Amino acid sequence: MVGGMTKMKSFYKDIIEKAGGELDYHDGYMKNSHDNMEARVRRCDMVLCPVNCNSHNACLMVKRLCHCHNKPLKILGSASLSALSQALFD
Repeated sequence: MVGGMTKMKSFYKDIIEKAGGELDYHDGYMKNSHDNMEARVRRCDMVLCPVNCNSHNACLMVKRLCHCHNKPLKILGSASLSALSQALFD
């Protein structure tokens, strides 16, 4: 997951683990983090990216990296727990 509210990371983790996944969280701050972001995208099965808690640059980078590494990307309208749940169980 790229972005979201850092204080809700444990709640995101609970939802993802209940869905059978494992959370790898990147806060979305892009200062000198291209390599870190790329490594995370490369090792994941799916990327979740809430647009309301991310910079435009973070969203663009995630979109490009997912395309380059053939990873599914789910853009979330918000960083809410319900938006995350809906994306995982659709």
